[in-house]
Amino acid sequence: MNDNVVASNKLIVFYEEIKDSGSKGLEHPSVVFNLMSYDLLNPIVKMLAKSDSVKSSRNFVNRNQPCDLRLVNLRTMEGSNEEPLKKEVGLIVHRIPYDDCSTGNSVELSEYFKSECANSASVKFQDLFVETNDFKVKQAYLSLSEKNSEFIKRDSLIYNFVQPMQIEAFRLQF
Repeated sequence: MNDNVVASNKLIVFYEEIKDSGSKGLEHPSVVFNLMSYDLLNPIVKMLAKSDSVKSSRNFVNRNQPCDLRLVNLRTMEGSNEEPLKKEVGLIVHRIPYDDCSTGNSVELSEYFKSECANSASVKFQDLFVETNDFKVKQAYLSLSEKNSEFIKRDSLIYNFVQPMQIEAFRLQF
């Protein structure tokens, strides 16, 4: 991802429920362990839930998001000649045109998705991921370099942090 250029990269997001195996060793390593050992995703951004917040039915977003919202990039940040900043990630989100929301050639289906997108035009920043309750936000350029060094109050990002047909970048500190 460069400024004003979207490359054909793929971001893999997966969710896994990891159960405590007690004192026994793991017979089958978790998916996260396999990906880390084979270095398929570099780096892996793990978002782990506290055990008391895990419910039997797991939802990783606080509410349904508009169908036009796309997660373009989520990556850990690195300083020059330093280890990755383990507590800081870059996030790029894009609201695509409403016409791209349809999943087929059906006019009725396309109209349904347009109305769903219009009804969900407001996006709450903290609804993107359940696990991001305690974080600070900085606006960034699409290259993920900081626009300014000051953190934005989360209250100012509650509604419409990214408007329809816009692309926005942020740096989050956990």
